[in-house]
Amino acid sequence: MPQRNNKKSAKYRILIAGATGLIGSHALTKAIEHPEIAEIHAIVRRKPDVKSPKLHFIEKQYNDLQKSDIPTGLDQVLCCLGTTIAKAGSREKFREVDFSYIVKLAELSHAAGARSFQLISSLGASATSGIFYSKIKGETEAAILQVGFEQTVIYRPSLLGGDRKEHRTGEKIMSSVLSNISFLMVGPLANYKMIQAETIASVMLKVVTGKIKLNGTLKILESQEIEKLNLTES
Repeated sequence: MPQRNNKKSAKYRILIAGATGLIGSHALTKAIEHPEIAEIHAIVRRKPDVKSPKLHFIEKQYNDLQKSDIPTGLDQVLCCLGTTIAKAGSREKFREVDFSYIVKLAELSHAAGARSFQLISSLGASATSGIFYSKIKGETEAAILQVGFEQTVIYRPSLLGGDRKEHRTGEKIMSSVLSNISFLMVGPLANYKMIQAETIASVMLKVVTGKIKLNGTLKILESQEIEKLNLTES
């Protein structure tokens, strides 16, 4: 895991995309509270009611984002951006958010000197998948890997647990079902267990600060491994 400074007093500069979403909001809260995070930049359409001396909002639509909007020399980009086809309104709009916006952010961040990129993807992501959602997630992963970060960390969780601002009936039903049969999900099925959004955010911050050290230019984490990594002390 590339780090600018391995000393415990190191101060890290990060950017969070999707900071008002389920995982991103947890990541933002944890980053604000973490003593080793010196500077947080969050891309938002509208400023949320969150304040901190180390928090800086970038109020921009992603299709208007330019290199000059991205701070130079970031340690990490935490991309928690994502939507659903239902919320986006069409497959085309979904692809715009989950592929075009994310790839654009990666390219601009890399050009501005960001060293590492953490991406929230999805279990089953594959550019060759016959499922549209999984196919777009896979295409996004592949495109990010072409950007050239020193390290890319991809999270592939199953269904996310946590309180959402918007109501998702299908996910609520599935969440209830998975909770009741979670004891049956062992071995290879463990990655299909519901995972709390806060758990993923916690691991993301531990990766930023080096509490979790991941080797190589690419690391793909599914739910079972994310849960294990979260046991690492902060």
